[in-house]
Amino acid sequence: MAGITVSHFEGCAAPLPLARELGETSLMFLVHPTLTEAEMALTCRVLEAVMGEAGLG
Repeated sequence: MAGITVSHFEGCAAPLPLARELGETSLMFLVHPTLTEAEMALTCRVLEAVMGEAGLG
């Protein structure tokens, strides 16, 4: 639906300011007991590369 902006879900109150800020600034990572050390290391390398490209690393 290109060009459509929804500020909140129909019938729901607008998000609280702190909830909005957390949603816009938080990072999420895959967490599971079956992840190998190699998979976690790859995640770290990719994150370092992305943060470097963004000027944050």
